[in-house]
Amino acid sequence: MPAHAIPDPKVAYRIRLHISLYDYIQQLAEKRDLSVTKLTASMIEERIAEIKQVRSYSLHPMTEVYSLSRNPTMKVGTTPMNIYMRQSDNNKVEKLAAYHNCSIPAMRNSLILDMLERNEII
Repeated sequence: MPAHAIPDPKVAYRIRLHISLYDYIQQLAEKRDLSVTKLTASMIEERIAEIKQVRSYSLHPMTEVYSLSRNPTMKVGTTPMNIYMRQSDNNKVEKLAAYHNCSIPAMRNSLILDMLERNEII
């Protein structure tokens, strides 16, 4: 890294995952001998790095199923966790969410679902 380059440190983000989505990530994490939080962050970072243009990305078809409802009458099991991601990657997630007019958690879910599908977990 050049001396003048500013590192992009990882920042903690508090997220909540649908319990079923968490279970899928846990299956893959066990296969790779990684923690769920580390694998979750790396899946998002890996997928976001592949997206060159915001408009070229399409939400995963199952995103809505695994995105959390704000409806208090809907009792959805969730798992809270902290993941550590580069600020620049989170900014890309935010831009994608804004472009697709969806929430940031829904966009994270879509990116995770892409990676789980690629790894034949779903």
